[in-house]
Amino acid sequence: MVSLIIAGVVVVVIVLAVVVGVLRRTRSTRGLTRDERAARLSGEHLRNDDSEASRAETAARNAAGSARAQAQNNQF
Repeated sequence: MVSLIIAGVVVVVIVLAVVVGVLRRTRSTRGLTRDERAARLSGEHLRNDDSEASRAETAARNAAGSARAQAQNNQF
């Protein structure tokens, strides 16, 4: 009897987690075009971020890494 109650609670928690996850994804796509929504839901917008700020941040990170490597090479 107790195991049935525990199993029921587990099922309810799993269903609620799925519903909350779906609602979060769909709520974050309100007001977007169909193509933008599809890209957001597939995660494509994370892979294809061509914004100027993203490129500048990547360039700064690469420059810092190069400077760090150069400094380590000059120590020896």
